Amino acid sequence: MTERNTPTDGSFVGSKSPVPLYHRLYVILRDKLTSGAYSAGDLLPPEVDLVKSYGVSRVTVKRALDELAAEGLVERSRGRGTVATGKTFGMIGGTPLTAGVDTLLSNLETIGSKTDVQVVDFQYVRPPSHIADTLKVPHDQELQKAVRLRIHDGRPLALSTSYIIPDIARSITREDFEKRSLIQIIKESGVEISLVEQSISATLADNIISSLLLIPSGSALIRIRRTFFIEKDTPIDHVEILYPSERFEYRMTLSR
Repeated sequence: MTERNTPTDGSFVGSKSPVPLYHRLYVILRDKLTSGAYSAGDLLPPEVDLVKSYGVSRVTVKRALDELAAEGLVERSRGRGTVATGKTFGMIGGTPLTAGVDTLLSNLETIGSKTDVQVVDFQYVRPPSHIADTLKVPHDQELQKAVRLRIHDGRPLALSTSYIIPDIARSITREDFEKRSLIQIIKESGVEISLVEQSISATLADNIISSLLLIPSGSALIRIRRTFFIEKDTPIDHVEILYPSERFEYRMTLSR
């Protein structure tokens, strides 16, 4: 059983939003729980740490955690703290749309050419369990993790976190990420991407994300998750990109 601490580099007390503070905190924690960031049995940060991290009152924290407990996402007890249950909820969606991989890759290269990148983190780590499952690797397998901040016109546009399997990652350095987009790097390695699975959803910015994207904690974010495959059944990379909702929109043209 592990405990994950939340850094103390921001709060959303001063942000202007009609959404109550407890509900914003509830949404942030709920997203972490349902996305797999916390596994069953993991400890959430103590109430006093959440108070300090998010700059809210003890009453606000308690109400947010009570809401999570009512949904069955956590269990709370004296002496033990707040523990994740591992419960998840299925997302409602229609049949996946099919589009060309080449068009997507071309668009990603265009975005890469029009933005600057800052590498925030680069290391080899054991990934969260849901990432390991997505990439079909053992849970104790170390993957290359890279966190990058994309900047457009002097403002942060997106924060991306990628996990790459060792066979591909061993030829990629931190300097590569500073100079080229991931798509360019993969192409130059001679690997051909044959399939991409993508989902688009919404979430809220926590303290770490808000400090990097220069937005108030609790701000709305567009979240895009992509898994890249070679030979259509071998996943090699999973990436999550977070965009401030007022700085990015996703456009599609659908025709018969």
